[in-house]
Amino acid sequence: MEYERRFRLDRVPEGMSGPSELIRQAYWTLGDGWILRVRRTGEDDNTAGTEVAIKGPRSGFQRAEFEFFLAQAKGMPSVSEVKNATDDLFRASGGHIVVKTRTSYLASDGLAWDIDVFHFDNEGLVIAEIELPSALGVAAISKPEWAAEDVSENRSYDNDTLAFRPWNRRKSL
Repeated sequence: MEYERRFRLDRVPEGMSGPSELIRQAYWTLGDGWILRVRRTGEDDNTAGTEVAIKGPRSGFQRAEFEFFLAQAKGMPSVSEVKNATDDLFRASGGHIVVKTRTSYLASDGLAWDIDVFHFDNEGLVIAEIELPSALGVAAISKPEWAAEDVSENRSYDNDTLAFRPWNRRKSL
């Protein structure tokens, strides 16, 4: 189970200097609110990590999530085979892709946040999210002063929605 709070930001928080990584995600809808995500992390496609996730419908601050990492191991595909399969999956997604840079941010209250700065069709969108081990934990999180809006329960800001209905195409309607 995934428990998270998400906030839209007007800008990146001042003093944010944690480690960053490029994340590319392709999405498919499976029905009844379930989605399939293939995620590639890292700048270099030859060494990027690949993860497959199946996510259930959101209910409040939680949703079912099952993650599988594709990695080179004895009897497993080689790095180049995983890269080629991932490339094929991204092409098969029909362009339902989200690209973002994720930076770890330790806020002044000691909470560790992920700040996602979106690119391409979602350029200009910045989302802060925090994952905790329980629904009670995330429910206790209040909107930081550096956040503009709580979007935790607003599906239009979910990454899978952004893949199918990009933010920049919606905000001009």
